[in-house]
Amino acid sequence: MKYQRDDGELLEDPTIYRKLVGSLIYLTITRLDISYDVYTISKFMQAPRHLHLFAVRRIICYILSTPSCGLFFPTGSSLQLQVYSDADWADCPDTRKSTIG
Repeated sequence: MKYQRDDGELLEDPTIYRKLVGSLIYLTITRLDISYDVYTISKFMQAPRHLHLFAVRRIICYILSTPSCGLFFPTGSSLQLQVYSDADWADCPDTRKSTIG
């Protein structure tokens, strides 16, 4: 689903939204599968809406239902990561800019 900054009503107190998104940002270190979703919802930290909070709750439900999907980094490991990305041009419905490229 593509979220826009003006969808729905503003949250009365955005503090809980900001705390949850901050925790999810920290969690993306070991849960790379949620990185894009957390990036998407973190764009609405300034003025979060009820729909955005619902998206945060869906991510949390996904995390709780998949506890074994994280990365494990053992101490003393000589881990070498290779990362590939595919840009999605004009994906943001608000700015019509690329969201990852």
